[in-house]
Order: sequence, then C-alpha cells, then structure tokens
Amino acid sequence: MTTANVAHNLIEDAPTDKPQGKIHRT
Repeated sequence: MTTANVAHNLIEDAPTDKPQGKIHRT
C-alpha cells in the first residue's frame, strides 16, 4: 500500500465536507 492509498482511505473514512472523496473512489 502506498501513502496515497492510505490517505484515500482516511478521507473516505473521515467525514469530509467535500463529496470528492466518494466521487474519487467511484
């Protein structure tokens, strides 16, 4: 797993105000 992957996981798990995290994973 790379650092970017970990960050993505954190953003997905964390309640972010931006819907980018979810759209980014789609």
